[in-house]
Amino acid sequence: MNSYIWGMEEMLKRYGKTSTERIREVLERVKPVVMGNKGVGSIHGYYSLSEEKLASVKEKPRNISYPFDSGELGTYVPDLKEYRTMDFYVKSSSRFFLKPDIGEVIDQMTEEDLKNTDAIHIVSGSERMANNEGDHFVMTAVLLKQEKK
Repeated sequence: MNSYIWGMEEMLKRYGKTSTERIREVLERVKPVVMGNKGVGSIHGYYSLSEEKLASVKEKPRNISYPFDSGELGTYVPDLKEYRTMDFYVKSSSRFFLKPDIGEVIDQMTEEDLKNTDAIHIVSGSERMANNEGDHFVMTAVLLKQEKK
């Protein structure tokens, strides 16, 4: 499925509107993943967060930037296929250390996205400035669906 882009006005309107409780509900089914590998001989692909990192993300879903510091990788997650890419709005206190959180992605997801997404990958290095002050950005996330075998 192709990407679509909310207009900046809609992104600003949706930003921060999802409650912490709702984010936690979503994270019971939709897992944050990172792209990586565990060294020589391992599979390069999507990996879950470690149990410790996932617990910290669930505890403070608007404060933990797992793409910036994913820590030790969890397990390899096979058979994930792109459902769609999406843009999401990020606020940052620094233009040098952009730290997106999972709440910022979930704010921009539609109900259809939530039903059809099993994992979310925030694309590092995808940021584009959204204002002249350098504290608002637009980034890309890949919404993934696990293929049933």
